[in-house]
Amino acid sequence: MSTVADRLELTLHPVPQEVGRARAMVRHWLTTTHREALVEDALLITSELVTNGYEETLRVHPNGTFSLLMFLVQQKVVLQVWDCSTRRPVTRAEDLGAETGRGLVIAAALAESVGCEVFPGQGKCVWAVIR
Repeated sequence: MSTVADRLELTLHPVPQEVGRARAMVRHWLTTTHREALVEDALLITSELVTNGYEETLRVHPNGTFSLLMFLVQQKVVLQVWDCSTRRPVTRAEDLGAETGRGLVIAAALAESVGCEVFPGQGKCVWAVIR
């Protein structure tokens, strides 16, 4: 883990406990950078994106790692989750009974913007700009 005033970096392992650890570190970073008003939405977005990263890393490389980065761009908070899968997240908001597929829909409802960049042969970055 690395933290400086304007950046948080976490290396995460594909185990369920890492979602809670990521949430705790995001809360700490936002609090110490005086962005308490963003905490609740950021924690939900973190849960969704880190869970996606966890599931994809577990599927592609069970002994691998994935990363969370949080930083400022023009005073806006950007959250990125990098994993080893090149498969884009699938949204299934229309299926209300589904147990998966709503993470990006939830993140998009809470964030200023969300997206996914795929890097062939390397993995992907799913990101959100938090309001």
